[in-house]
Amino acid sequence: MPVIKHQHKINCPCGEDFFIHYLIDAAPEILWFNVQDVGSNKGRLYAVGLYQGEYLIYENDYGSCQQCGEVWGGGDEPVSLEDVLKLSNIFYSPEKAKEYVLKIGPYDSPDIKAMEHAINEITTYVQTK
Repeated sequence: MPVIKHQHKINCPCGEDFFIHYLIDAAPEILWFNVQDVGSNKGRLYAVGLYQGEYLIYENDYGSCQQCGEVWGGGDEPVSLEDVLKLSNIFYSPEKAKEYVLKIGPYDSPDIKAMEHAINEITTYVQTK
């Protein structure tokens, strides 16, 4: 299956958030269906995507200053597909991806319903290809 290119560079539906665009720019090969920035100066980035026919759930911490932890923009952000895949869980079925999402801990929790919806969108997308 060929690698799918995302369409976030122009008219990006993900908003203007600084941290979201680091993720999207690092891995243009992934078709992102949901990206959530949970936090402010320090937080977590969660994302649901499709990569080579598989469901991808990405999780990573970020900070905007040295005291906050990982400083994105200062060299700790993902810069390649390899970086993104290292911090991702990859699933072959929507059921397994949903099971994983439901187990995400309470710290800086993402919108679980939005993540489940994204998994359903991926399933529909894959079935129509």
